[in-house]
Amino acid sequence: MVVSLPPAAGGRAEGSEAVTREAAGRPQQEGPAAAHAPAPPPARPVFPAQQLRGRMSEEAFQQWVIHLARLHGWRYYHTRYSKHSPRGFPDLVLVRRGQLIFAELKSEKGHLTSDQRGWQADLAHVAVGLLLVAPDAVREYLWRPSDMEAIAEVLE
Repeated sequence: MVVSLPPAAGGRAEGSEAVTREAAGRPQQEGPAAAHAPAPPPARPVFPAQQLRGRMSEEAFQQWVIHLARLHGWRYYHTRYSKHSPRGFPDLVLVRRGQLIFAELKSEKGHLTSDQRGWQADLAHVAVGLLLVAPDAVREYLWRPSDMEAIAEVLE
């Protein structure tokens, strides 16, 4: 029989009463059913709802891209403290099996600076020059949270 205990002052049970109340509400877990194997990672990345993507910070978006890249075997480089680095260099450099990606990451409302546009143009020129030799060897991107599905395809 389960006995319901009233909460202590402030709405929270204290001491052994809290343990008793919590234990009474849970089924007993014993035997092989209690040992759960860790869930396998999802086959496809989880994309936040479009409304959330619009409010996603550049930092949170960058962490998502890095996580996805590492999941698919890409090595990455990001300049953490760019104070003494040339302005405009892309946020991420990704490398995997003969492929090189330069990615500038922006929030949905973020704008490229003139230095960033310059780097993008120069890197695009290199990529075009390699099209006949190695079409996918070097690529440059401007990625936003709304591009998540396309990013997942590129990094697979």
